[in-house]
Amino acid sequence: MSILRTCSCAAIACLAIVMAVAGEPDAPPSEKNAHHIALAMHDGEAVIELRDVDAANLAELKAWPADDPRWRALFAVRVAAEKSQPEPPVLWGRYSTVEGQIRFEPRFPLQAGLAYQVAFHPDKLPVAAKTAKKLAAMTTTVSIPRLARGAETQVTAVYPTSSVLPENLLRFYLHFSAPMSLGEAYDHVKLIDSNGKALEMPFLELAEELWDPEHQRFTLLIHPGHIKRGLRSREEAGTALVEGREYTLVIAKAWADAKGEPLAKDFRKTFKVGPEEKRALEFDSWKVAAPAVGTREPLELRFPKPLDQALLERMIRVSDGRGERVAGAVALANKETRWSFTPEIPWAAAEYVVSAETALEDPCGNNLQRAFDFNTLDPLAKSNSAALMSRRFTPRAPATAP
Repeated sequence: MSILRTCSCAAIACLAIVMAVAGEPDAPPSEKNAHHIALAMHDGEAVIELRDVDAANLAELKAWPADDPRWRALFAVRVAAEKSQPEPPVLWGRYSTVEGQIRFEPRFPLQAGLAYQVAFHPDKLPVAAKTAKKLAAMTTTVSIPRLARGAETQVTAVYPTSSVLPENLLRFYLHFSAPMSLGEAYDHVKLIDSNGKALEMPFLELAEELWDPEHQRFTLLIHPGHIKRGLRSREEAGTALVEGREYTLVIAKAWADAKGEPLAKDFRKTFKVGPEEKRALEFDSWKVAAPAVGTREPLELRFPKPLDQALLERMIRVSDGRGERVAGAVALANKETRWSFTPEIPWAAAEYVVSAETALEDPCGNNLQRAFDFNTLDPLAKSNSAALMSRRFTPRAPATAP
């Protein structure tokens, strides 16, 4: 729906740009161009009109087909360009005559905040074309102001949600209520210490920002040079986060959403730093709480430590005895230590399988195959080459009333 559909006709009247442009200053009165160009509303959309067209020309113009190329030579609308840029093509649309006017209805709605150049060539009018009379071209620019609105987009969540995070934390996920602008993330996010001082270059600033397809979840990576043991940068600069200290992640409201509007307010997440987490995930330590047969109770998995929120939502699946994936909804709770799955249809009295991809990680990058700092030369270091780890379960009998 066009932005203009929310405007009243009175509002458009206020936006209309009406100009009477004369020909050459010293031209005789009979050769002056007294037409007017204006923005107007028609059927809920903005149109551009050439007004004060005489009856003789209108009578002949009515016979022109709507797609006749003479219309575009007579009355052309294009997106306004900077002087250094080539002239954009003329917009396509429908031309008509109505009540002393030529009306142009663009094929695609005019966009608020975008300027359009309108050129009228009176010597292309049917009557004028039959004479040798030369009339000055009339060119002007019209635009629809961007509608003012209050800041609406906000940060809805930051993961991990725990108030105590490991020293070797690898990433944050920033969730927004609406799509965000691209290319400016690192200008609006910072980590500050308990003294209010911003940390110097704590994040891995990628030219290709890490967004989900909807541009509502941003992945913010801690620079691995502060995390990976054995790297020179860590030995020289130390870790970005230091165990025992407190930090605040600040997301500035100046960050613009996809519509160019700032966030509703700043967002701050204060947390303390705990010890490093260097262990690979232990699938056998997960606890399974089976649902009841014939219900849509959720299946629950409980983990001994928080896992990665984004990977949890897509790397664990439930299948039936035939290997067919069961449809349902995933939810996380208890600071990403609990995963639940609610099926679309009730559980049957049959065996099911819950499987996890071994690439599933905790917030420090440790996965079901190995720890983030996995040493390939250490024969005792854990590594698992399987793509999936699975466990079978059977829904329990429903509780009986006493």
